[in-house]
Amino acid sequence: DPLLYDDHLFVTTLDGLLYCIKKSDGMEVWKFESGGEGKRKPIRSSPATDGHLIIFGGDDGVIYAVDRSTGMLRWKVRTDVSIFAAPVIANGRVLVGNIGGNIYCLDLTSGALLWKKELGAPIYGAAAATGDRFFLGSSDGTLKAYDGATGREHWLFTTRGVLSSAPLISENVLYLGSLDRMLYAIDANTGVELWRYHAPGRIRVSPVIWNDVLLVTSEDKYVLAFKPQGGEPEVQ
Repeated sequence: DPLLYDDHLFVTTLDGLLYCIKKSDGMEVWKFESGGEGKRKPIRSSPATDGHLIIFGGDDGVIYAVDRSTGMLRWKVRTDVSIFAAPVIANGRVLVGNIGGNIYCLDLTSGALLWKKELGAPIYGAAAATGDRFFLGSSDGTLKAYDGATGREHWLFTTRGVLSSAPLISENVLYLGSLDRMLYAIDANTGVELWRYHAPGRIRVSPVIWNDVLLVTSEDKYVLAFKPQGGEPEVQ
């Protein structure tokens, strides 16, 4: 997905390019090439930013950090296999997983490796972050909470389907959709399930909150709206 920041759009392409485009008129400001002509690999990872750097990963297994204003490369880190998931930035750290099932936590400024975890299951979705914790799901159906500074695992939550999207955090509750057709509400501190809802189809994208309504899409072409009623929400 494109990233909108201030008056600019940042778009990655299957041609291995990152474009900075003016929102007002669509004019190109700069273009970053992840490799030479004929050597570039597709970029499927959506970009993320802290306001200074644009971070994304590519099919070449590289995590790139590009200056937001100039498009100049600031650092890059090579992983072992392709990166589909968007990076997540929090507290001066970057977290990103690849389809080899490895998680990399990097220093935002330098790209230095802070810690690495090997999950053994492909990672397709982005993490979520709050405080000093990251929350990341993988294709084996597990969601784990990690300490941002050390990588220590705080808790594990298991579903019965692939997790292909990031959880949504709101008021210390994680809302997680799975290909097992379930929407889960999980306590972010403990990993304890608060409630679950059986959706009409598989959930492939992250839930969103609009005003005080929780919106969830599922296959095929269903949109669910939840209105909180103190505990488990009421479906609208």
